[in-house]
Amino acid sequence: MKQLTVLVTGATAGFGQATAARFLAEGHKVVAAGRRQERLDEFKKSLPADQQARLHTTVLDVTVKDQVFALPAKLPADFANVSVLVNNAGLALGLEPAHQLALVCLFPWYGPRFNALQALVVVPEKKRRNSPRRSGER
Repeated sequence: MKQLTVLVTGATAGFGQATAARFLAEGHKVVAAGRRQERLDEFKKSLPADQQARLHTTVLDVTVKDQVFALPAKLPADFANVSVLVNNAGLALGLEPAHQLALVCLFPWYGPRFNALQALVVVPEKKRRNSPRRSGER
């Protein structure tokens, strides 16, 4: 199995943290991003040593454009080639448990924030995959 580098936003709790933990358990490298460093630190400490070694945490508020565009320069070389984006950071408007919410309550704000993350993660990966191959390469 190919090891992926996965960027998970909103990884300080809930679905984001569970998603990051699952990718780590499957042997992948994870960049866990969230607004609260102390929660990211607690998450990392809760993991086995081998998973801690494959986890990089970073403070990121996806509603702050400058933080989003500064992210690639902040990533260590071992985590810089992000191949999967799990854009979990969000704003839930309802007070009900997630399984009872209408989808319209979960995603009212994605628009430009999601596009900024796509520009940083998806577009460079797409360019890399579609770059001209050297002679004889498949």
